[in-house]
Amino acid sequence: MKHSLSGLHAPGLSLLLLAGSGALFAQSNTAPVIDAVHVTESPAQITIIGTKFGAAMPIVALDEIPLSVVTHSDSMIVAFLPSSPLTPGTYLLSVQHAQNHQTGTLVATIGAMGPQGPKGDAGAPGPQGIAGPPGPTGATGATGATGPPGPAGSTGLPGAPGANGATGATGPQGPVGQQGPAGTAGTVRAYTTPSVLDASYVANIGLGEQVIGTLNLPAGSYIVSANGTAQTLSAQSNTVRCSVVSGGAAGSLIFSTVVELGADPTGAVGTLHGENVYNSSVPGTLQLGCIAATATTLYYPRFTAIVIDQLTIQP
Repeated sequence: MKHSLSGLHAPGLSLLLLAGSGALFAQSNTAPVIDAVHVTESPAQITIIGTKFGAAMPIVALDEIPLSVVTHSDSMIVAFLPSSPLTPGTYLLSVQHAQNHQTGTLVATIGAMGPQGPKGDAGAPGPQGIAGPPGPTGATGATGATGPPGPAGSTGLPGAPGANGATGATGPQGPVGQQGPAGTAGTVRAYTTPSVLDASYVANIGLGEQVIGTLNLPAGSYIVSANGTAQTLSAQSNTVRCSVVSGGAAGSLIFSTVVELGADPTGAVGTLHGENVYNSSVPGTLQLGCIAATATTLYYPRFTAIVIDQLTIQP
């Protein structure tokens, strides 16, 4: 069951960024910015979407309770929630940059919030206070002489308006008005593969390249990321490579990520993560494909493109 704020959930991943320019790795002195969070119950994880999280593992806390980070990048963090169930309500979420120690915060609502209850009955009136003692009786004054009749008074002011009359009966319902024009289509800000919403999704890869996901993107600028957890049961070492290309399997390479798995018949595990900026003046297709030296299972593959309105490369 997913709560409001939508969510991603993935095991811990390492960061490998193959950017076209070294300026993308430049140290920033600004605090992390949290744009949105997504929460899942199984597994009990919180996914944080934003910017300036940094390349090193950030420090994440919920109401000052440290959270264990599963995977992270400069724009997304996945962390385990506390083992004890959280009471629905608002929590202060904080992300601290591991290098410049700047901290970004967001008040997040976790769990369904019930409606406000009815107003309670008024309390009983308090007891009447004790009456004070009577004052002394004054002396009676002398009776004065009767004065002459005074002149007729002026006409008094108009009286207050009378109460409103009873409301008349409701008239018949009018005819249905014409349908208004259709509204404009909303703007899509991010694109991802269906595996993001399926915690049980796995992909089996081997010597032949296996297509993990495809994104059809309008013209524009994007931050594209791909990640997953690779596992192999083999007495031989294994190399796993995942690549993102534009224009299909034979298109231009956007980035690739590689993990070396040692020989372990009981199960060798490694994480794959790659991220880069993609710009195109025309609509295009991005494809994520993976290949391995021996039979390998790829758990929780994620392939996402987030729209960016403006990209500033800092010195």
